[in-house]
Amino acid sequence: MKTTYTIKGFTLIIGITLLTSLFYTCKKGPIDNFKIGINATATTAPSTIKVYDVTTNTKIEVSGSLSVTITGKDAHKIYTPGGYQTFVVDQGQILISLRSGVNPTPENPFEFNINIAPDGYLPVIYPVTLTSTLPSDFSIGLVNLNNLPKGSTQTKVDPPVVIDTVTKKTTTPIVIKTDSIPPSGGTPPQVTTVTVPTGTQLQDKEGKPIELPKGDTTAKLTTQIVYFPPTEQALNSFPGGLETSNIQDTSGNEQKAGTLSPAGWVNIEMNIGNTEVKNFNTPIVVSMELDPNTINPNTEAPYEVGDSINIYSKSEGDENWILESVSAVFKNPNTGKLEIPMQVSHLSIWAAANFSVACGTIFKLTLSNDDTENPVNFVVKIYAPSTLNPLVKSASPLKNVTITVQPGATITTTNQFNNWKPVAGKKYFVQFDEPGNPIPLQIIGPTELCGNTPPTYTSNPAPNKMVFKVLIKCTNGNTVLIPAGTKIYFIDDNIYNNTLVGSGNFQHKVDPSDNIVNNPWNYVIADQRRIGGTDYNVITLPSTALTVGSSYRFSVYYDTGVGHGSREDKIFPEGGLPLTQEQLTSYRGHVTLMPVTLSGQCPF
Repeated sequence: MKTTYTIKGFTLIIGITLLTSLFYTCKKGPIDNFKIGINATATTAPSTIKVYDVTTNTKIEVSGSLSVTITGKDAHKIYTPGGYQTFVVDQGQILISLRSGVNPTPENPFEFNINIAPDGYLPVIYPVTLTSTLPSDFSIGLVNLNNLPKGSTQTKVDPPVVIDTVTKKTTTPIVIKTDSIPPSGGTPPQVTTVTVPTGTQLQDKEGKPIELPKGDTTAKLTTQIVYFPPTEQALNSFPGGLETSNIQDTSGNEQKAGTLSPAGWVNIEMNIGNTEVKNFNTPIVVSMELDPNTINPNTEAPYEVGDSINIYSKSEGDENWILESVSAVFKNPNTGKLEIPMQVSHLSIWAAANFSVACGTIFKLTLSNDDTENPVNFVVKIYAPSTLNPLVKSASPLKNVTITVQPGATITTTNQFNNWKPVAGKKYFVQFDEPGNPIPLQIIGPTELCGNTPPTYTSNPAPNKMVFKVLIKCTNGNTVLIPAGTKIYFIDDNIYNNTLVGSGNFQHKVDPSDNIVNNPWNYVIADQRRIGGTDYNVITLPSTALTVGSSYRFSVYYDTGVGHGSREDKIFPEGGLPLTQEQLTSYRGHVTLMPVTLSGQCPF
């Protein structure tokens, strides 16, 4: 965790082992691993980006650190929380901040791209738009080519290709299909068929015909095709996310912002020798079978023969989707299955998806805190309906935002949701959670949000909450504050030690960043408050968060000052002893002061 102080133009970045200070006063060197770095760039608005495997829903495991590239018009404004511009995925997370003094707004948003390309995974370009300095959380799902999402299929083949030495065109057709063999005990997957007609000129990225070595007329066309259906796992990996403002037509004109609802998409790669095939003189045909249960968002019923659907492409290294054409669903007379045909003129990612224009008004929510003594952290999650059942919310939320409301206050959100605009006419679910409570407090929906505001959500007074007022001081009397909005994770230590996720060499004890269903880690938000003329950090735990007879592991992610983050764990109570009833009684229903003094290492 970092706390910054500006001294003669420099910023001191203090690495604090936070968890010890929160729950007991250390008798010797109370802050372990106290670290100072000097850097001339101050930062603000720390945000966390989780990077996970969409199939296993666990954090990406790589040997060492995975480098990340930030590109786009505002990339120069993005730093690590320590003020550096060397980004990596470490422990399944990327930590980013803004350069201090720069303030994105809805009228002047910051736009940049996160580029990740780990070995064995499909590369990802993830666009990010920031409209405020509020800390934000994002999740980027990656596809492991050796463990595809449910329902996805791929094929790797090397069919022979015969090319006329004069016209540089194929002399025979090429037909390639993805795997149609069902998984053990499963249903047959949808099949994608790629047809390269006779007379097609295979071209490189410059549009030049690919020529075979002199005297050769036959070569191997090395091909990899990966098809994705609209399952929950696969949708978590949809390139660039489902909400987008990065759509252009073939003339480069920008389209309206909104949401894509894919019926399927495919990633195609072809090579002749060491040369990539990227273009064709005449389109090839790619036809994707359609799951008959897939919902058409325009009709809110399963797709039928004749339903129209847009065809988009997204080239490698390009953040924009290009609206290429409109297709229509048809029934293949040979198989009796629904298919979507696409005329493909170049190789990239191709998607069949309907598009819904975003609402003209920004989503707002009113929250009220009836507790006159303690601030309340509201966790608000917004879900789209499942692609297979509009009455059921999808597995992953579109938005997951924590909002703090001060004692006795009522607020209406401004840009906490990054000025998100719901789709006109589309229904959503709004869920209210309490940090540390795995059971949702309330779920509203499915309901239209465009032009509608959900009823005011009010927290009931909770006299049994545990409130800790943390005062961290140096020996010279200066105080140290943890940045407001910092997440502090906690878990029963026995559950932690007995919960394993992943498999094989990647099996590990459950981590807060593992994107698994019902992750047993909970978290609480650190706040900053001025009470009686003194600045404190305040954290509030629900009364059910800690129980007698258990010890707890508390964890915080922080910037190490070398371009990536780390995780610091501490056990509470000290020594791992189980909590007693007397200890819990002293916490519940009270505001407990936690004074901590840093000894021997305070430079300011």
